[in-house]
Order: sequence, then C-alpha cells, then structure tokens
Amino acid sequence: MNEVFSNSLSIGLLLSIGFSIIVIFYLILKKKKYGTPFISILLISIVFIIGILYQIIIYFSLNSHLSEITNKILFKFVIVIESSIALLSVIVYSFLKQYGKLPIFSLLFLIFIFSLIIGTLISEDSINMYIIIDSSIHYSFNLTIKITSLLFNIFIIIFIIRTIIDIKSIIESRSFILVFYIYTFILFASLGFFLFYIIIELIEIRFLSVVFWWIFVVLNGIIIISKPELFLKFSNKIFIIHIYHKTGVLLYSYQFEKSSENIGESQIWGNILIGLNHILSEFTNKTDQIDILQTKNADIYVNYSNKYGFAILVLVNHKNSYIEHSVKILTKDFKEYYKEELLELRDINKIINVSEFKEAKRIIEKNFSLYL
Repeated sequence: MNEVFSNSLSIGLLLSIGFSIIVIFYLILKKKKYGTPFISILLISIVFIIGILYQIIIYFSLNSHLSEITNKILFKFVIVIESSIALLSVIVYSFLKQYGKLPIFSLLFLIFIFSLIIGTLISEDSINMYIIIDSSIHYSFNLTIKITSLLFNIFIIIFIIRTIIDIKSIIESRSFILVFYIYTFILFASLGFFLFYIIIELIEIRFLSVVFWWIFVVLNGIIIISKPELFLKFSNKIFIIHIYHKTGVLLYSYQFEKSSENIGESQIWGNILIGLNHILSEFTNKTDQIDILQTKNADIYVNYSNKYGFAILVLVNHKNSYIEHSVKILTKDFKEYYKEELLELRDINKIINVSEFKEAKRIIEKNFSLYL
C-alpha cells in the first residue's frame, strides 16, 4: 500500500506541476481575456498555490521521512495552505458575483478564524507524527485544531453557497450553471475530505483528499483556460451601446439592460451628453482612440473615427481591458461594413437615413455575445 501510495504521489506531483505551469503561462499570455490585471494575478496565485506549492509540500510531508520536526512543520504548512485556498476561493466567488465588492465583515470573520488556526499550529503538540507498520507516515491532531478547522470550513461552505444562490439569480445560461456546480462540488469535496482526515485521522481519507485536490487542479485549469468569460460575465455589465454620427445623429442604439433605474439614468445620460458635445467637436483633431467618461455609477467607453465620422459609446458598470478591446473591434467591423455609407455622409448637409444601419445589431451582438 505504501509503495502504491508513494508512486501515486510522485506521478500526481509531476502531472500537477506540469499542468499548472501551462495554465500560468496561458494566464500571462492571455491576461487581457480576464478583464483586469488583478483577476489574472489572483488566478495565477491560485494556480501556483494549488497546483505547485501545495503539491510539493504535501508530497514531502507524506512521502519523505525527513525528521519528525521537519515533517510536522511541513504538514502544518499543508493546513495553512489549504485554509488559504479556501479564503482565496471566497474572494473569487465574491468577484464572480460582483467585481470589486468584497464582503468585508465576512472576510474579517473568516480571517479571524484563520488566525486562530495559525495560532493553534504554533503549539508544538498541535500535530503529532508517527510511522505505522507499512512505513507510512501518519499524523494526529489535537482537539483545538479539529474544532477550529471544522468551524472555518463550515463558514467557508456557508458563504460560498450563499454566493452561488446570488450568482444563479443573475445568469440564465444552464451551461454556465452546470460548470459552476461541478467546480463547486469538487472544491467542497477537496475541502471536505481534508477536513475529515483531520477529524477522523484515517489514511484512506487522506488519500481521497489528495486525489480530489488533483481533480480540482485539473478542473480549475480547464475552466480558467476554456471559460475566461466566467470572470467577466458575472463581474461586468454592459447597459447600452450608442453609435453616433459626428453631426450628433444617433445611427444605432443597442440596449442590453431592460431597466436602468438602478444606475441613475438621468445623471448618467446627462454626463454622457456633456461629454458627447466635447467628443464630437474633437473629431477633426484626434486619431482613433478610447476615451473614458466617468459617472457616479458607471463608466462610458468612447471610441471614435476621424475618417469615417462616427463615435461608439458603451455604458458599462466598470472598465476592463476586454471590453476596451471589444469596442475597438466593433469600431473596426462597423467601419468595414458601412464604409461606403459613412464616406457619403462626410457631406454634413446630406440627410442621414438611420434605417440603413440596422445591421449594426448583428455586428454588436457578434462582438459582445458574451454579455447577451
């Protein structure tokens, strides 16, 4: 049993580290797909901690008899890292619900219990180590570690479940929900089996915990690579896209949100009109670029074209590089599709037939399908 377990740990360690390195390089190369630098840094940190640091420490703590003191210290780090992963998961789930809105009081409470766990681990008798008949390394834990770990994980699970309920109420895609449920189940299983091991102290439970952490590493990486929209869909909202001619005529308007009562419509659009007058007056003096108008409750991206004489305004709840990139692509596609019509409208005395721009709906939906 010990040899099988040892070989399994070695294979799992190599696969986990190799896969995590691939995911980290992908995050570095494709960081714009995740909206903000903070989100990409947060994801890199999680992948590194779960897939590399945690795996190395748990491998040596379970597979190498270095010395009693060293092994006990290593497994104390395993508990700290596992608890840190749970805390990071709370932050990720909070950002999926609404970017930038962290539950401060809940986090402070969780950090308080986390600090109790660390304080308990400082005690020399918090963990004991011994070698059983088949040369396997076994650990036992005092009552304080068991109680604090149990409380910590219970509150983590309660918080995440509450957050999932809120997230489910703001999305309609069944595929998103299914992926989300699977991800959460694997996370809970990983946390749960590790907790059961601390409480029950059975080696079989410990092995299951390690296996589920491997599954979580793989699933986490797959979702990060294949579903970057998870981190944008839940944290960003696009309210309206307006396309203006330089004369001030609205060529096309696309509304994403059915209601704008919660975003202070009158104040926002007042600011937009003030900004628009300035923007349209600058058409002849500036090259294509993204400008940002800020209101109390939203950001407005503005991308305008000198040659073709139009501006695209996108009203969002907060700025990110993915939306900025999408606005640039939308501007490019709109120019290419309506090239002839826009060049004809350079004569400002020409009557503008806005019905000619009805295909803008398809162009907008192609570039912003993520938010539909």
